[in-house]
Amino acid sequence: MNITVYSGFQKKPNETKQPSGGRSVSVRLKDACSRMNPIFILKEFNLSDNYVKWGERYYYIDDITLLHNDLAEYSCSTDVLATYKNYIGGSSQYISRAQSAFNTYIQDDYYPATAQKSYASVSHANGFIFPQAGTYIMGIQANTVSKSFGSTTYYLFDKYGGATLLDEIFNIDNGAYNTQAVVEDFPKEVFMTLINPQQYIVSCMFIPVDAETYGTSGHYVHAGWYNFDSQGGIFDPSFDDLPVIKNDFSVPKHPQAARGKYLNNAPYTTYTLSYMPFGDIDLPADKLIDVSNVHTEIVIDMITGQATLKVFAGSNKSAPLIASKSAKVGVDIAVSGGVYNYSPQEFLNAPSNIAKSIMSMGLAGNPFSEFAKIGEAMISPSVTTNGSNGALDYLDYDAVLYATFTHVVNDDIAQHGRPLCEVRTIGSLSGYIMCLLPDLDMPATPEEKQKVIDYMSSGFYYT
Repeated sequence: MNITVYSGFQKKPNETKQPSGGRSVSVRLKDACSRMNPIFILKEFNLSDNYVKWGERYYYIDDITLLHNDLAEYSCSTDVLATYKNYIGGSSQYISRAQSAFNTYIQDDYYPATAQKSYASVSHANGFIFPQAGTYIMGIQANTVSKSFGSTTYYLFDKYGGATLLDEIFNIDNGAYNTQAVVEDFPKEVFMTLINPQQYIVSCMFIPVDAETYGTSGHYVHAGWYNFDSQGGIFDPSFDDLPVIKNDFSVPKHPQAARGKYLNNAPYTTYTLSYMPFGDIDLPADKLIDVSNVHTEIVIDMITGQATLKVFAGSNKSAPLIASKSAKVGVDIAVSGGVYNYSPQEFLNAPSNIAKSIMSMGLAGNPFSEFAKIGEAMISPSVTTNGSNGALDYLDYDAVLYATFTHVVNDDIAQHGRPLCEVRTIGSLSGYIMCLLPDLDMPATPEEKQKVIDYMSSGFYYT
């Protein structure tokens, strides 16, 4: 009978590779040999021979023994992977790892992480417009207009308009006070003790957005029963749009992400958005694996100064919301005015000539004189303040998206593959393959079948 003999054939011990070519040699079997481990006796031997095909079976030449009469003895063992390659390739198995196909979203714990870290950041201006501009919002009580909120009207000014209004309110010489009917009955010095225009300003807040963009403009300011020449916008919290500051950040990716997108997820990648005054916000990395941009929107309540920062995993607010945080971006501005403790009504009930002569009569020092009480009130003013000055330091900080990457050791896809975790036909793949609990039907002995299963479980090469 004849066999095909191959010289110098190279293959991995866990590979299905089959040889080509070879030479046909006439042989005879040694007495009492097995099919799995046959021993061939031949005359046309070559010491470089290392592989044999007998029928449809493939064998390694384990040893060559030289005999007398120019004969040699080839001791062989079955190569089960080459012999049953067609059965292996036609079977469907659950593939845990493979070289030619893999799922980049599956975390590959085969390779450990190192202590090496790298960092990236993306910075943008925070979107607030201070110190170049900004909006002063004053809540002033007066006769209501169509856009008043309850008894309060919220006026919007830029920083120059706000200063002009305050100058009008606290300047006794402006025309607003001279046109009031009762003023002419009092000297200017006395009238200054009677009025407290600051009491009509219930709030004053600075918000770092453009005043001209919101509300309706061109309204004269009313405070109490006084009308002023200053004009400002009016904001109606019931109907007017709230300011929205938008920003977009490109999302840095793990420098080794070509090996698998799982490296863009925790614990290999972490993201922190630093956006003052909201603080440092940890973003969920699993929501950003395939996302190239993060979109932020800050919605500001013009009345309270409270703002909400929302972070979306995408290019606009229709993308999934991944973080939300509130903080106060409005800065309270203190507004102070002179106030005299004695009731102005008592002055109005007294004859004007008595009020004018209180100080000249020298009664201010007499604690038993009713007139003295009025005089003491006039010369002992206190100051009241609405609100307190807030801080603007947060406006100096850019908004920054920080990324921290933990590196893993180098991989060897040719020798160990990458995670696949799918049922596939073996023949549709190539290179390294590892199966989970494989099983297949083939005309093999139990020993041969177990060997094949062991190879498939521990990893083999389908070539």
